[in-house]
Amino acid sequence: MNPRVTIFILMCALHLLTGFLDSEIISPIAAGSIYLPPMGLEMVGIPVFMNSDSGGWASTSVLGWALAFALWSEVWWVLSGANEIVLSLSMHPVSSCRLSHA
Repeated sequence: MNPRVTIFILMCALHLLTGFLDSEIISPIAAGSIYLPPMGLEMVGIPVFMNSDSGGWASTSVLGWALAFALWSEVWWVLSGANEIVLSLSMHPVSSCRLSHA
């Protein structure tokens, strides 16, 4: 499997697992990673949250989940590409360049 795809899957899985951890530090970060990306779109009137019956936090709509998924997939894809570049450079270091003087 392509190293970029492997790193991408690992990053997505770790992000998903943060939602299942019961930690005072990680839980707000996991919730923020879902609620923060759509909040800007909610301000301009795009329905990314559903009405809350209980008066608490509004549930994320299907559109909100799709946008959060798309955003984080793009972030993890770009970072996995950067990791692939770093890993390939560490495995094949650039040899010293000799300039010829005329």
